[in-house]
Amino acid sequence: MLLQKKWNKVISILVIILSITAYQPLFANAKNVITADQTTITAYQQSISLFNQKYNFNLEPNQNIININDIAKDIWPNSINLTNLTNIKLNSFSYDLTNHMPYEIYDKLIGKNIKWGQVSPTDGIEYIQKAKIISADINGHILVKFNDRIEINPNGYAIIDDLTENIISDSGIKISMKTTGGKASLSLDYLSHGLNWQSNYILILNNQDNIKQRYDDQKIWQGEEISAKLTGQITIDNQTGINFNNAYIRLVAGDINHINQSNMIYDNPNIASLKMANNQISEKTASDKHIYKLDDKVNLKNNAILTMPFINSDNLIILKKYILKNRVFANRNDENDNIQFTNPEINFSFQNNKKSGFKKALPAGIVRIMAIEDDAPMLLGEDQIAHMPIDETINIKSGKAFNIIAKRQQITFNQGKDYNVFNASFKITLKNAKKNDVIVEIIEYMPGKWQITDQNIKAVKTNLTNAIWQINVPANDSAILRYSMKSR
Repeated sequence: MLLQKKWNKVISILVIILSITAYQPLFANAKNVITADQTTITAYQQSISLFNQKYNFNLEPNQNIININDIAKDIWPNSINLTNLTNIKLNSFSYDLTNHMPYEIYDKLIGKNIKWGQVSPTDGIEYIQKAKIISADINGHILVKFNDRIEINPNGYAIIDDLTENIISDSGIKISMKTTGGKASLSLDYLSHGLNWQSNYILILNNQDNIKQRYDDQKIWQGEEISAKLTGQITIDNQTGINFNNAYIRLVAGDINHINQSNMIYDNPNIASLKMANNQISEKTASDKHIYKLDDKVNLKNNAILTMPFINSDNLIILKKYILKNRVFANRNDENDNIQFTNPEINFSFQNNKKSGFKKALPAGIVRIMAIEDDAPMLLGEDQIAHMPIDETINIKSGKAFNIIAKRQQITFNQGKDYNVFNASFKITLKNAKKNDVIVEIIEYMPGKWQITDQNIKAVKTNLTNAIWQINVPANDSAILRYSMKSR
């Protein structure tokens, strides 16, 4: 029989609600439990966080036990460090991991009569019915028997109103100590998974009707100058199993070396909410890392995602290039067997310095390139960038050009007595279906010790590994590069 209750009514009996999909750090003797007065979280982009929690509390004379439950569920027990103890003589501390697992509690309920609650998503009414736990496993799967059916992982939660049995025991960090009573304090440090952060960027290209070509002092083409707007935001995802109230958060860009010791006991993939925060972010460099600090304290609920803008540049000058790359593999086959068709890559680049209109270090993340078409944004492509300190060149690939086609063909191949020595010639035809002239940069990666023996257009740059040509292709027309090379 279903018992119907309004969700907003006060439940008169003591119940503990165990959600199948959500973790909660409860279950200690409230008399001995202390909670953090201040939390500082230092989060890395490798799914690792360092937690510093400070506690101020009162002790009874000769009290010998205190418990800490407000800790991340994926804590690394061997990283726990207790410091700054006042009015406490530490004997020992222990970490009880098992009771952080809903499985452990369901296991104790097997064969017992309980109640099962479900909340209607439409009207918010809670429905409660009698149930019995038949089985539970460590992966979070449970089998529940109702009056008329048996369900695997049913929606809802168990309700226990009989706490006479030792279903729930102390959990978390238990500190054994000596004290004379009165005011005391301590600081807790530990490492954990569960709190992740990442940065994402949007690069919006402005009107490209008036294209300006940029050349360096040696008259080498650098690309098409385009003005753009760059925005960036930081996203913090809390899957630690607990809420953080008025926490200080520091985000560290830069990889750290650590020993992989996965402690992912109970995975909860559900995301409860996404929130945009209007929080200022300051940055500094320290100990070979770049640190982004939220200037204000943050309330970050478990399973919540917090998003904050951290950069905004309206007048960024970027360079656009069409780049055709190829690694030379010459062989004996005739020319008809060595024809390749491809499209040049579209590459955008800028330097994060004052000249480009943006001087700021960038943490690694995804950059999405947009253009405004018909008064609405259009995605042109996206790319991943690494950590970028100031005065570096950021290169972003958005995809391949639709209206520019390259046909690459091996024309000749001659091999000498030495198998490693050969001569070859190539022809690259570029066709431009656009309404404006374009420049295509061709980069040919050469094998062995090589040299160009003939070319109809002079390469603008050569080094030990490649030769670079910059070919002007008129609108609705084509252009051809021919070159011969020797390798040994």
